[in-house]
Amino acid sequence: NAKVRNLVIDNADVCNSPGSEGAKVGQARTLGILAGSIKSGTSIENIIIKNSNIYFSEAIVQNGKWFGIGGLAGKILDNNDNYTLSNVYVDVNTDVSKATIHKTDNIVIGTIIGEFQKDRKTWPTNVYSKGNIKGVSGLTKIGPIFGTNIPTSTTVNNTWYVEDSNTYKDKEGNNLTVQ
Repeated sequence: NAKVRNLVIDNADVCNSPGSEGAKVGQARTLGILAGSIKSGTSIENIIIKNSNIYFSEAIVQNGKWFGIGGLAGKILDNNDNYTLSNVYVDVNTDVSKATIHKTDNIVIGTIIGEFQKDRKTWPTNVYSKGNIKGVSGLTKIGPIFGTNIPTSTTVNNTWYVEDSNTYKDKEGNNLTVQ
């Protein structure tokens, strides 16, 4: 069981270019500043990620493959809801506008978590999101906190905060629809 507590990450870049200064992800399908994926039994508490970026500096062709991108992590892989995610501040800008996307519903982007595996019983608490998402036209699974599988009603929603200045745009500058 992994535990990450009391961590500050400042000025981190995660990108796909072999010649860039950031962490190189190549053809990874889950991307995040802290982790690509969070697995069962993981505890993440009191985390600050600020002044950071996830971007594609070179074109990448999706070809229908699934991608999960989040400022903290791309995906939570946990069928048993055996994880803790609380007291998290994420200030990450995400730019996937250089991607060639053939199946837009296979791209999931959230400012904190891209996607949760299956339906959740346990939700993150006390999360604050600041950051922008720049994508391509037609993306349907993006969100100010989570990209998809968001509950329709739960009291934990009251502990999720989104910066009013966040923007969600395509590369032409048009607004993207958020969940």
